Amino acid sequence: MKPIPPRRKAHGEMLPLMDMIFLLLVIFIFMIVQMRPNFGVSVELPDIGKTELTDQKEKSVTVTVAVTKDNKIFVNQTECLVKQVINKVDSIAKGANKKDISIILRGDKGANYGQVMKLFTIFRENKINEILLDINPTK
Repeated sequence: MKPIPPRRKAHGEMLPLMDMIFLLLVIFIFMIVQMRPNFGVSVELPDIGKTELTDQKEKSVTVTVAVTKDNKIFVNQTECLVKQVINKVDSIAKGANKKDISIILRGDKGANYGQVMKLFTIFRENKINEILLDINPTK
């Protein structure tokens, strides 16, 4: 009778597994490079830290002015007249510099366009230059 050779323990080959992992890694890297948006010429921007402009944005006061479809004016959800808008904005800004006030001007679709433009003109005349017109973007 022939002697039975001793059993060897089963083991998996690591080389094909490592080849597959490296292949997936290379594919992943190429996909990431292709997904990067193209912003034109690639430049490395310098880091300048915190600037006076960012400090100024942190100090700014934002006030929302809305015109409803029945032409009522609301400053931060408080109804007021056209004559009172600047006083109301000043009271909300609590004496802040006019340069530090940001106005979000919202007009209903059914509102009088002239009313919205009148408010826009009033803000510009009172040296409030940061006026944002709020819209509802369509998909």
